[in-house]
Amino acid sequence: MNIFSEIVKDSLAFMSRMLYHEYGAKTVFIVEDYDTPLRNARKNSKKKADPEDADFYDRMLEVVSAMLSRALKTNEFMNKGFVTGCLRINYQSETTGFNNYVTCDLTDSRHLRLMGFTKEETAKLLKDAGMENRLEDVLTWYGGHNIGGHEMICPWSLMKFLSYALYSDPAVFPPETYWVGLVGADLVETFMKHPGNGEAQRLQNLIDGKTEAITPAIFTAYPLITDKMTFNTFATVLLHSGYFTYAGDASAQSYGQLTIKIPNEEMRNLLIDAAKRRFSSANPEWVGDARTLTDALFAGDAAKVRKIVNDMLEIFISTPDSPREDFYHDFMTVVLSAAGSNHVKMKSRQEGGDGRFSLTLMRDSDRSAVIMKFKKTDSHSLAAQFKLCDTAIEEISLNRYDSNLRQDGYERVLKYGLAFFERDCEVKLAED
Repeated sequence: MNIFSEIVKDSLAFMSRMLYHEYGAKTVFIVEDYDTPLRNARKNSKKKADPEDADFYDRMLEVVSAMLSRALKTNEFMNKGFVTGCLRINYQSETTGFNNYVTCDLTDSRHLRLMGFTKEETAKLLKDAGMENRLEDVLTWYGGHNIGGHEMICPWSLMKFLSYALYSDPAVFPPETYWVGLVGADLVETFMKHPGNGEAQRLQNLIDGKTEAITPAIFTAYPLITDKMTFNTFATVLLHSGYFTYAGDASAQSYGQLTIKIPNEEMRNLLIDAAKRRFSSANPEWVGDARTLTDALFAGDAAKVRKIVNDMLEIFISTPDSPREDFYHDFMTVVLSAAGSNHVKMKSRQEGGDGRFSLTLMRDSDRSAVIMKFKKTDSHSLAAQFKLCDTAIEEISLNRYDSNLRQDGYERVLKYGLAFFERDCEVKLAED
């Protein structure tokens, strides 16, 4: 038996006993984010090399379970208790010893004012600070959280914004993201590693300002949150973490289905930043795939190029730094930039011959180059995609996209036509 674990397990109950003997009153317990130790244990248990730490999450679960149970169930010195967290109490095994409790979720308006600032409270705060003109900015960046059918504003972010703005120029101080490193950030990046078929597009839709219908996960526990989790599990956790919110009246939603959206610009930017980290040179796995793709392009292996592009496209989340019609160009640029090779130069949308090519790679070691022309179709027809591939290659030749490359001494030029339909790509190759 670990004596330190036993001390922690009994800590809350012990304190309430001492307080009662001192003041003669039973304790009101307020436990905020009860599941944070479990979330951190799940994240850190993967880093433990010592076999004795292999059950790190289970041991943390045991400690949290006993601590809450002794304080909130079998404790004669307790008056009442309030527990908050991202996961419902009755979903987690550490609280199976509880009874006679009431669960209030985000559809419940009974405790509305305990879950953030209302519009009226926010307007008063801004007026008291002499910042009435910033209400629209605050609502756009930190509002939009649908709790019990009412729009609520995130208190943490609003107060941080006020504290910084008042020491700057309150009239023009730009809203910033203050939720960085708080609840759920690690879960976002975990999901982005290997989303299931079609699920990256569902997250893309939310980032693009659309809504998504989900089936809330009936049972959600942190060991289930892996890079293989379903979108429904991911969305359920982030719904209760504040990244997503209900679209419309949650109580009027179809049975077993909820429609969600991203509530505001702060949460949207957090998801975009996570995508930028995931699909960049900071991610070794993504870099490895990008380098394999680069090698396949120069090797003239169109079949391999197709497979790699489709595998990467399936999980890619675009960041809206450029118009949506440039999605596929952005995707290929992000992928090939991540390869980070000193031996391969890349140019994007440069003038060539009588027109523009989409993307070119140049390798001086063997004086070879790759030209890629991208096409998009609204038809999921292989025949249509193959025809567009041929059209792309014809445009490369007819418009002499390779003329400048020839003049610069590149002797071997590989011309690729890539035709995209949603998250599917077909590839054809022509080589001079």
